[in-house]
Amino acid sequence: MNFIDVTANDREIPPGKVLLAQSMPDGDSFVAEYVMDSKIGWKDSDLGKPTEVRLIARIGGWNLAGSLLRWDNGAYGVIWTSNGSRHGRWYKSFEEAEAHFNRIP
Repeated sequence: MNFIDVTANDREIPPGKVLLAQSMPDGDSFVAEYVMDSKIGWKDSDLGKPTEVRLIARIGGWNLAGSLLRWDNGAYGVIWTSNGSRHGRWYKSFEEAEAHFNRIP
């Protein structure tokens, strides 16, 4: 598995604060996500379909937040979709995300 440095575009954001913009500043980009691994975790309780769980690397960038843009720093995540909604958890370290991913049967 190739290691992805998710901190490449990180910005200093004070604790408890959020960086918002009405339009994307020149030279900036949206968040980039890369699937590092995936597996079938369990069946979706409502639809009875298998649920794909993904180990994701997210490189910092802008994300849609209603009518604004919100800056998200890089992180590793364990993410799945259920009933059309995205669920999961983001981690600062790859080791934490990998441990969570490996706990899923």
